Parts: sequence; structure tokens; C-alpha cells
Amino acid sequence: MPADILTKSLYKNFGSPRPLNQDDINETSYYRKREKDLLPYFSEKDNFVFCSDIPGLMTVMGLKEYNPNQWRLFIDSSKRSLKCVLLHNGNNLGSLPIAHSTKVKEEYPTIALLLDKIKYKEHNWVLCVDLKMVNFLLSQQSGYTKYPCFLCLWDSRAKAEHWTKRDWPSRETLIAGKQNVINAPLVSRDRIILPPLHIKLGLIKQFVKALNKDGECFKYIVKLFPKLSSEKIKGERFHQDIRTMEERYQGHWNENMMADYCWSIQNSIHNTSHARKSKKRKFYLE
Repeated sequence: MPADILTKSLYKNFGSPRPLNQDDINETSYYRKREKDLLPYFSEKDNFVFCSDIPGLMTVMGLKEYNPNQWRLFIDSSKRSLKCVLLHNGNNLGSLPIAHSTKVKEEYPTIALLLDKIKYKEHNWVLCVDLKMVNFLLSQQSGYTKYPCFLCLWDSRAKAEHWTKRDWPSRETLIAGKQNVINAPLVSRDRIILPPLHIKLGLIKQFVKALNKDGECFKYIVKLFPKLSSEKIKGERFHQDIRTMEERYQGHWNENMMADYCWSIQNSIHNTSHARKSKKRKFYLE
């Protein structure tokens, strides 16, 4: 039903404290196509929805100057989808989605296609990924391999030396066909960093698992952090937000959904006036 007809119908059935005018109809119609200004910056091709003009998107989002060195690229996947997000160094700006797919598998050809779609070589961001994604980016063999580390030649088969040898030779090069490298790496190894949240949560997890569940220390941690189990979810707010968008669009994963998500961020810029400001997502912090 067109928005103007819906508005008139609601006014007729439920009434209004004042007469309905054209401005009321226009305001209702606006929210049906609120993402239209951002839509030209997104494309849908090869089972991916991606941003085809990142500097242009940054400009229309209200950023005066775009510098790739001030952003890092976060790639991750869940059971529902593969996501690609730009994170601002220092977290002064909100996360910005630039690619999304629910129809592809997390594997080397897929990641290669993803980097090509978002023109990674032009921006050369620092990559913030987990160890599983490192394998795809550097094309390392997965599973129980002899040399699983991308930094050194730690030998997983030399179990007798695992508790005695502290220094292992560094991995100087990544050559396809040698030392568990399958194909040519997609990115330079020095552009990869591990997410601090994953490291911290991993260490804390091992620490908490080793504690006596009936001891005073464990009880104190439970009391101090009653919502500890939700910390990772809070750190990955984007996953929750994009899932809400997926449910809102009822399975239609397209460029409209991505543009609408960016609109919801832009709607929270501090020096703009909107009647429906988002309280969860901010592209520019106040």
C-alpha cells in the first residue's frame, strides 16, 4: 500500500488531533525511501552486496576527509552470513559495513573475490581478523598441519620440544606449495593484526576455566561481572545490528538493506536534527 494512502486510511479510522496536511503524508513517505541517497554507493553482484565507492560513502555520511590509514578492515563470519566492516582507529567513529553475503562459504576463492569487490589494493587497510580468517588470507592449509603458525615455523609434530624449546625460527616467506602454504597470499602479512578482544577473551576464558567454581575468587568475578557472558556480543555490536536488518527485510539481503543500515548510523550524527535518532549506533560521536 502506498504511504500516502496508508496515512489517509489511518487518519480516517483512528482520527487525528489536527487536520491532516500534505506535509504529514510527505513525512510518512520519506521513511519508505530513506536510504535512496546512500543506495548509489552499494552494488549487488556475485552473491555479494558491497560498497563500490567507499570515499564517496564516507563523504555523504558526513566525514570531511577519508584517510585509509585511519581505518582497519574487520572480516568475520557467522552461521548466517559473511561480513566486512570498517573500524575506526581509536573508535571515535562508528563501524561502517562495506560488504555482506549470506550465500557464500568462508573459503579462499570467496575471500579473494570479496577483496576484489571492495578494491582492497587501492585502500590497503590494516586487517583485523581471527586466526581462521588468517588462514584464508594467507592461503595456509587448515587442520592439523606441520606448520600452522603464520609468524614462525613452530612444528606441531615435534611434541618432545614443545615444553623445552622456546625460540622457533621465524617464517620469512610465504611460498605456495611450501610449508603448508597452498596458494599465493591475498594480502601482505604485515597488514594483519589480531583483534584485542579475541586475545583478551581467550586469556580470561582460560583463567576462569582453571578457577575453582566454588572458590571465593570465582564467586567474586561472577558478582563483579554479572553479564560477563554478553561481553563478546557487546564488542561485536555490528553482528546484532545487521541481524536486526536481516529480520526487518525478511530475507531480502540486498543493497537496500546495507544502505538502510548506513542511514540509521547517519541519522545519529551529532549536529543534525532527526525525530527518530538511533540510540545504539553512532557514526560520529558527540
